[in-house]
Amino acid sequence: MDHECICAKQAGVDEFTEEQWGRINAVIEKFRDKPGALIPVLEEVQGITGYLPESVQRRVALGLDIPLSQVYGVTTFYSFFTMKPRGKHQIRVCLGTACHVRGAKRNIEHVLQKLKVQPGDCTEDRLFSVEVVRCLGACGLAPVMVVDEDTHKQVKEAKLDQILSRYQDGSNGSGSESYGGKKDDNRRFEDHQRAGEQRKRSSKREFESKDYCSHGTCGLASGAQKVMDALLEERSRSGRSDILVSSSGCIGLCSQEPLVTVEILDREPIIYHQVDVQKMRQILRSTS
Repeated sequence: MDHECICAKQAGVDEFTEEQWGRINAVIEKFRDKPGALIPVLEEVQGITGYLPESVQRRVALGLDIPLSQVYGVTTFYSFFTMKPRGKHQIRVCLGTACHVRGAKRNIEHVLQKLKVQPGDCTEDRLFSVEVVRCLGACGLAPVMVVDEDTHKQVKEAKLDQILSRYQDGSNGSGSESYGGKKDDNRRFEDHQRAGEQRKRSSKREFESKDYCSHGTCGLASGAQKVMDALLEERSRSGRSDILVSSSGCIGLCSQEPLVTVEILDREPIIYHQVDVQKMRQILRSTS
């Protein structure tokens, strides 16, 4: 099959470069004779093009020798796939019940007017794309807006321009009101490694106590990362090698985040709510 000839007849052929079309052809060729190839092909192709317009779907259909309707059905069924271009920064504004009653509708209207787009669309410069979602799992922090992997809590309309400007000027949105989901976690990982080694060396008992810091969406957006960092620093400063520090996922108490759970051998676990750095230090001093 002459893919270059087929491509030349497709609408929107000039949308992508020859190099991109070549990579698309290579992906199709790699999966051509494998069962269940369609989804992995679409995943890799979207990684090349950023989205799956009709021209790309036709190429995949012809290359895998399947109906275009089958490609279209999979593309529209799975939310991971998109037929529209996505921006460099993806904005998701929650309109779930909790966020809606706290002003999220005004937030989304402001964002759409500011960026001159409609929900699901991308700005002309492809810097932002905007989606409306029904729940982000952070009801206790409503109204919530997520940009890329940064969760912005209790967003007010007056703060929206300031939040957007952080991404426009290339600072990636870092600030006191957000949590950057891909920050460097090497120090915490190394701490866990050391804890694991100490645990193996313990002959009869594990650590006298374990402190768990919640790292669910709500916890992170409420400042759990700062609490975790301060907890590790305080433990190191005080030489408390009898304490194991770990993180946990959501435990369903979103409105009480950040949460710290202390487990002491032979005692019932204690959950501390709305923990800040100062309160964490008090907890650590009382853990014995």
